[in-house]
Amino acid sequence: MTGRFCLQVSQRVVNLWGIIIGLVTNMSHRFKTIIISGLIFVISGCASQLSEQQYHTEAQLIEQQLQPKLQGFYQQWHGVPYRFGGQSKAGIDCSGLTQLIYQQVLQQSLPRTTAQQQDVGDEVDIDELFVGDLIFFKTGWGKRHVGVYMGDGRFLHASTSKGVIISQFNQGYWRDHFWQARRVVNGE
Repeated sequence: MTGRFCLQVSQRVVNLWGIIIGLVTNMSHRFKTIIISGLIFVISGCASQLSEQQYHTEAQLIEQQLQPKLQGFYQQWHGVPYRFGGQSKAGIDCSGLTQLIYQQVLQQSLPRTTAQQQDVGDEVDIDELFVGDLIFFKTGWGKRHVGVYMGDGRFLHASTSKGVIISQFNQGYWRDHFWQARRVVNGE
């Protein structure tokens, strides 16, 4: 049901509730049951639609707040070289970067390695990515790579050849090697 329809129904139900109660009291039990069931169905459908719209609005606000924070983090770390096992500006690897982003930007703990991070949170469909989601790639036999989704098909990661950068993942190499995405809530 559309939001406009639900709003109209909600207003009419409130305005006409007294009239409906008066009519229902003069009806047979069977007809009362049908009318009341129908009203509950319409109202519950509207309630779920409104809460879904509210959820999407709140999600957009959170994304709008996260994007500049992630961009600020990127400005501080842009160009830091890749170093396997690194966790400083002298060099950092992909999972060290994602762990640091989660600590500093999202105030959440995250395990240290890609192998550990790939099991954290809930798997998310590629079409439902949210700013801050972890995105994983299979880059070779037994090799995995991880980054943080930035929105608009971009992700922040520590590239083995270019260091800390933002890349497009929805085309070319990264799209071909995409494996999974995970949404982490409170380090779970």
